[in-house]
Amino acid sequence: MAERSPDITIVVSELLTNAIRHALPASGETGPQRPVRLGLLQPGSCLLCAVADPSKAAPTLKTPGSLTETGRGLYIIGALSDEWGYTTPSETGKVVWALFHLRLTPPRPARYPRRRGGDRLQNLAARHNQPA
Repeated sequence: MAERSPDITIVVSELLTNAIRHALPASGETGPQRPVRLGLLQPGSCLLCAVADPSKAAPTLKTPGSLTETGRGLYIIGALSDEWGYTTPSETGKVVWALFHLRLTPPRPARYPRRRGGDRLQNLAARHNQPA
């Protein structure tokens, strides 16, 4: 999971930022005050990041202008996660989620012991019958 940590961190930040910015009622508005909730679940070799919010509006991809400072959150979530989506909005709100397939750490290159009088490249070449 360590190799996906930077992507997961950014996606969780975007999910929470979107919920706080777009789903919470503005100050002075009346209505039910439901909290934003974050859930992280690891079913098997996946990690599911889910944010529940009180909004009944579905998230929508918008095409931001080249100079705008906002509007790229869902694009970032889509680019960094393996899958993302949301539940059908209801009276209690919705859940926006992102899924990460956790990749196994690739094996480290084999280490060959040094031979007396030679360097590592010569040792590797000798094992593979190739000139150094």
